[in-house]
Amino acid sequence: MTNSQKLNCIICLIFFSIIVIPAMSTPAEAQRQGAMRWFSGELGGQQPSLQYTASGYTTRDVQGQPLKDFKMMENRASLAVPISQSKEYEWLLTGSLAVQSITTQAILPTTSDPFPGNLWDVGFGTAYRKKFENGWISGISVDFGSASDKPFFSWDEMTLSANLFTRIPHAEQNAWLFLLNYNNNREFWPNVPIPGVGYMFQKDKLYRITVGVPFLFAEVRPWKDLSMEFSYFPVRTVHGGINYTLVKDLTIYGNFDWGNDEFFRADRTDKSKRLFYYEKRLTAGLRYQFNRHCFVNLGGGYAFDRMYFEGQNYSDRDFNRLDIQDGPFGRAQIGLRY
Repeated sequence: MTNSQKLNCIICLIFFSIIVIPAMSTPAEAQRQGAMRWFSGELGGQQPSLQYTASGYTTRDVQGQPLKDFKMMENRASLAVPISQSKEYEWLLTGSLAVQSITTQAILPTTSDPFPGNLWDVGFGTAYRKKFENGWISGISVDFGSASDKPFFSWDEMTLSANLFTRIPHAEQNAWLFLLNYNNNREFWPNVPIPGVGYMFQKDKLYRITVGVPFLFAEVRPWKDLSMEFSYFPVRTVHGGINYTLVKDLTIYGNFDWGNDEFFRADRTDKSKRLFYYEKRLTAGLRYQFNRHCFVNLGGGYAFDRMYFEGQNYSDRDFNRLDIQDGPFGRAQIGLRY
């Protein structure tokens, strides 16, 4: 790459970081991609990257409320920048921003509070992995942020997550995985450290399957132009996808996602409660890889089983509950890497 091309990439990255920075992929897809990079046995190949996704939903009815208007625009962005790396270690800085911009006259039915116009999830973090002489890889990641209609309003709206990880190679490309996760905004058991253990089966580019407790990942390529993927995180985070390369650099895909987001309303009277959002979505689209530095993804689909509620966990789903009518959505995504 020439100096002029490098300068253009840096300018584009800065532009999208400042102007476009609300988004990531869907929660399930983002977790899957992050976990696959985390579990990888290769170090030192990280590149600065930015990914932005915008999803627009049509105006839908709100069940049981006379004011039938609920329109949402969701933006997600993620940024990763390697600070220092080699074949023995890597250190990255990460950032993410998700925004649900909502236009509605609906109210939270139990408390009669107006529904928030914007729901934010902002995070800043760092990740470090090191490879030892015996081939073991250990790492730590920490992320600090705020998920709220008024981010960083007080300490009660702050989020903190941390992960400890060890990868022990076994039988050629396979490996044992040991993890410990803390998250004060996890869908289930927030503030409780949860251990995990898994085993990764890998064969070149043919498949990579990780069976663990409490997670599952699988990437399978039965032949050159076709790939399939699946991931599961407890309790209700699922991603399944199929991808087919039509011609060089152009891929058609279909996905199913079941995901959730959690927010702390700044004006809530019970500080232990969070505002949950759940949805399932079917998506189809096209992904074009312009070069190794940039791709564009255009798609759309159908979102269903959409609901908000407020509580401590899923069993509280009848409190301040809003059921949003099923309907179509459109999606545009851009990724930059250099």
